[in-house]
Amino acid sequence: MKRSVRLIPTRNIRDGVELARDVIAGPPGTAPLLRAGVRLSTRYIGLLTRSGIGSIWIEDDLGADIVINEPLTAETRGKVHRATGDALREANAALRTGAGMPGSVLDSLASVAVMGDMWDPLDYLGYLGAVAARQGNRDEALRVDQTLARVQRPYVFGRPTVWRARIQALLGERDVAVAFLRNAFAGGYPQAFGLHADLAFEPLRDDAAFRELMTPKE
Repeated sequence: MKRSVRLIPTRNIRDGVELARDVIAGPPGTAPLLRAGVRLSTRYIGLLTRSGIGSIWIEDDLGADIVINEPLTAETRGKVHRATGDALREANAALRTGAGMPGSVLDSLASVAVMGDMWDPLDYLGYLGAVAARQGNRDEALRVDQTLARVQRPYVFGRPTVWRARIQALLGERDVAVAFLRNAFAGGYPQAFGLHADLAFEPLRDDAAFRELMTPKE
């Protein structure tokens, strides 16, 4: 008998739904964040949100006859995690020394972020762009910005656009940064509350448009 499953945004989870697929949040070989078969509660929903999990597979009759296909083999997934780990180490070194990051690192990470199925490469790429912008390396930061603009994966919910907003804010492009944030919110970005304390947006704290955008609406 075929299982009935459906992919839904994390923000749409309701208490009591059954998880249809393990949720992986770490590198290959680590235990899943949540196992398939778990009945989700408010506590688990909060855990998924805080861990940056944008969508999950649930057991649901509306998804009858849907087959879950793994887009990456375990071997490829391992290579992706190693590449992102290398990129993160390069970013940390660049932040400490002020040196730019090798183009080969950006290229390999960019290809994963645009075409891969995991959150981490996308976030690491955004982090590299933010590091470059903070260091004043405008060309490198804009190169990452344009790579993020090409992300076409489903269910990203404005995440690459928020990274573009961070990069633009750090480059001093206030209007562009605010416009990207508006687009990200329209795309369903689920963690707007965390942006109030995001240091990347410190240059926008006195910007009227940013303050209006971030003011809770009734």
